[in-house]
Parts: sequence; structure tokens; C-alpha cells
Amino acid sequence: KAGVVELLEQLREQGLPCAVATSTRTSHALENLEKAGIRQFFSTVIGGEQVSKGKPSPEIYLRAAAAIEVDAINCAAFEDSNTGIKAAVASGAVAVQIPDMVAPTKEVISLGHVIATDLLGAAKEIGLLK
Repeated sequence: KAGVVELLEQLREQGLPCAVATSTRTSHALENLEKAGIRQFFSTVIGGEQVSKGKPSPEIYLRAAAAIEVDAINCAAFEDSNTGIKAAVASGAVAVQIPDMVAPTKEVISLGHVIATDLLGAAKEIGLLK
């Protein structure tokens, strides 16, 4: 997503830990993060094979939050998919959806999370950036 490096740099400057909670296998996620040049911003990567229940279960978000020693309710979760945002909302995190290929359904919109068009604007909206 556009703005991801700027966001991650600012979060690092604020001393905020970052984790990835993805349905993708961990090894593949790590490769993708390396290719994107952003692996160094994440202290933890929890892949789909590390949980017993995949998204929309909140398990992956709860594990990622625990790994960075933060309660999920004190986390922000950024998602693009409807299934992923269901998991993020269920975890108790501040959930932000930036739709990619599929628009949010009426059911998903009713969850009451933030829906944004860009990453940096969304981070400002929830108070991560000034």
C-alpha cells in the first residue's frame, strides 16, 4: 500500500511495536516482506499455519498482540479483506479496512470499523499519526 514505509518509520520513531497477522504461511509472508523492503519494521510475523482457527477467527490477531506483549484492545489492525476485518474487529483491536480488490459487504460495514481509502489517512484518523 502507498505510504506503508512512511507509516512504519513513524511508528518505529514512536517506539510502537509492529506485527504481521496473515493467513499466508509465515515463510511466504517473510519473503514478501523482504521483497517489499519492510521486514525490519516487524518484530513478529504470525502466519496462518501458526493458529488452529483462521480468519475470521480473531486467534491470529490475539497471538500477534501477545507476541509483541500488547493487549489486542491497545492495537490497531489494518486489513484489506472482509474476512480479515471480521477477525480484527473480533479481536478487539481498533480495526481499519482499506479495501483492495473486494468492497466491504453490508454485513462488514455494519461492524462499525473505520473504512478508508489510504493508509496514511486512516492512521491519522485513528490517532496513530498527527
